[in-house]
Amino acid sequence: MKNLLFNLAFACFISACFSSERQGYPGIRFRVTSKGLQYADDVGIKVLFKRLREENLKDISHSSKNLEYALSNIKNNRATISSSSFTTAPREGLTLRANGISLDFSGNLRFKKKIGWFQIKDSVRFSFEARGINFRLTVRIGVDSDGRPTVSARARDCSSSVDSVHVKFSGGYSWLYNLFSSQIDRKVKDELNKLMCKKAREAINNDGAKFMATFPVLQNVSSIAQIDYSVVKRPKFTSRFMDLPLKGEFKAVGNLDSRSPFVPAPLPPLDEVDRMIYIWLTDYLFNTASFVYHEQGALRTIIRPSNVPNNKSLSLNTRTFKTFLYQLYNKYPNRPVFVKAYTTKPPVFASSRNGTNVTVNGNAEIHVIAKNGAPIYALTIGLRAVLSGALGVNHGNLTFHAKSFDIQVHLVKSAIGDIRYNIVMLQMFLDQFIKSAHFVDQLNEYGGRGFPLPLPPHLSWEDTSLTTGEVTPSFLLIFG
Repeated sequence: MKNLLFNLAFACFISACFSSERQGYPGIRFRVTSKGLQYADDVGIKVLFKRLREENLKDISHSSKNLEYALSNIKNNRATISSSSFTTAPREGLTLRANGISLDFSGNLRFKKKIGWFQIKDSVRFSFEARGINFRLTVRIGVDSDGRPTVSARARDCSSSVDSVHVKFSGGYSWLYNLFSSQIDRKVKDELNKLMCKKAREAINNDGAKFMATFPVLQNVSSIAQIDYSVVKRPKFTSRFMDLPLKGEFKAVGNLDSRSPFVPAPLPPLDEVDRMIYIWLTDYLFNTASFVYHEQGALRTIIRPSNVPNNKSLSLNTRTFKTFLYQLYNKYPNRPVFVKAYTTKPPVFASSRNGTNVTVNGNAEIHVIAKNGAPIYALTIGLRAVLSGALGVNHGNLTFHAKSFDIQVHLVKSAIGDIRYNIVMLQMFLDQFIKSAHFVDQLNEYGGRGFPLPLPPHLSWEDTSLTTGEVTPSFLLIFG
């Protein structure tokens, strides 16, 4: 994950501590480890220092009976830091600590000083070095009504201290300036303490909040389906990682209130922390996908002669069925046919250590095309297909690559007589037909598109790996 903003946003995101919980087990568990938080620390400090360099200290002035002065146009010239860290803050979110910050400023000084009957006026340049600046900020993270995480920081969530300030004057009555430099030191310390906390809160309340607002609680997959990535319960905090539970459920577009008939199984209590990010995906996610596509009628297709490559021995024509389904050929000799294929119930996904299997139950209706072009129903064959393959990650999308496609058939209905004894031969024909029609290749073309993993816009996954059912079945693990 080379994209630094990814690490900042997701470290904040995963450390969420929400005020309300939704019921049920999550379909997805998202983990950020200490390594991921270290990347977030690097980014958070860079964002803070960028704001400090762009920000001027407000003018500092003093007026008394014998002394008046004003420091103006106070600009930051340099900012360095010795150490910083992001750690979990149970029930709140994250704690950002920074120690040994050094800041250099320069500006203009105007002053009036009365010494007895004499009055001295001058205007000079000055610079000062602030050393030993430490601050601590608590990032409070919540969730809105849509299940989207939010970040915020209040004034009381930040504390800052400045060890020393040393002011240097250029020219003029330097001996005189030293008489009131201690007053300037104290005022500069006060302003720096305010500035550090102000800029830190702005980085969270402005930059962080805007970025979190882009998190895809509902991620579009197609014109039919969306994925619900909303938060379902409070996150888990440990000294080595933070876990965030997400809904992980497919829903039909325009029907977000619909409920899936499936219930996610509890994920195993695994302690992996070697990588920065881990995502556990349960079979619940995939089975809700199959449910939505089945219910929306998307798992239906019509295979016509034009869809099959030119092959005289395996063409969609009654002539092809002559040797093993002669009843069809005898009734409709040398006529083209088309096949209506559809699922009869949602496909079932099952993950294991050896990969992922998809079991599909459906029917295939064979229709003959008459000379006048009218369709004539012939028979319906029941199908049970098992698709075996492997899941992967490609450009932030979860993909599926099929390795094998096995199918079993049985007779459902016939309009061409008793054909029960022809099914064995039909089984052999379908095995050959599936190979000739390049079904697996077509499935891989579709599966290669995949669907997007939870990630805000303009960010990308890199250096990812994937394993399935390593400890228990019915889940897979992505890490990067």
